[in-house]
Amino acid sequence: MASAPATLAIAALAAPASAATVQVTHLRFGGTVADAEWAVSSPTSFTDTFLAVSTSKQGFELHLEQFTANLDADGNLTGGTELFANLTSGFTVAVDTVKLATASVDGLGLPATTCILDASGNPIEPCADTTIDLNASWVGQGRSPGRLPTITSSQLGSA
Repeated sequence: MASAPATLAIAALAAPASAATVQVTHLRFGGTVADAEWAVSSPTSFTDTFLAVSTSKQGFELHLEQFTANLDADGNLTGGTELFANLTSGFTVAVDTVKLATASVDGLGLPATTCILDASGNPIEPCADTTIDLNASWVGQGRSPGRLPTITSSQLGSA
């Protein structure tokens, strides 16, 4: 069954309100897709993670973005880190394409890039290559075709 391509736009701005530029990333998905976004916060930091796997002409593509912000006692941004990876190999994907009930992605030692950011969201030094271990699984909810994926477990760590 062919599905129409979907487009996801992500806009991020880590600058004063007076700044005129906004970075926009467009991701085009066609075919099988599993994606999730989740956030974790504490009084001194918050982490937002976006993960997507989709079919491509070469197989599956994996897109990962993770932003961690460090906050002072007043809740002001003091800096942070950004981790990202765009891959077409080195990981395994399983998707229930019939019932859209489950999906999973696993990979060890996957190449990624990490950047250390100042309070304005600018890299303090050149971004560095790193590796990550990734394990995530999804379970569908609701009736198909309106089923919304819900991430049930995930692990992301430096290898």
